[in-house]
Amino acid sequence: MSRPIAHELLEENIQRAKTKEYKLVQKLRRVWCEGSFGTMKIKHNLYKTYKSGIEKIHEQCLFSAFALNLKRMIKVMN
Repeated sequence: MSRPIAHELLEENIQRAKTKEYKLVQKLRRVWCEGSFGTMKIKHNLYKTYKSGIEKIHEQCLFSAFALNLKRMIKVMN
C-alpha cells in the first residue's frame, strides 16, 4: 500500500515545525509581519472596508501599507 505524496510532505512539515530554527523564524514573523498587520487594522481602519470588489480592497490595503512604511521612514529620518 502506498501513501499519497501530500501525506509525506505533511510529515516533513510536522518534523520541520519541531526544529529550533523554525520556532525562531515563527517568533520573528509574529513580531514583524503580524505586528504590522495589527497596526494597520487598528490605526488604518482595516477591520471593515467601505469599498466593494477585490481590486478596491487591494488598493485600500496597499495605501495602508504605504502609509505605515512612510511613517516608519519619517521616524528613522528624525
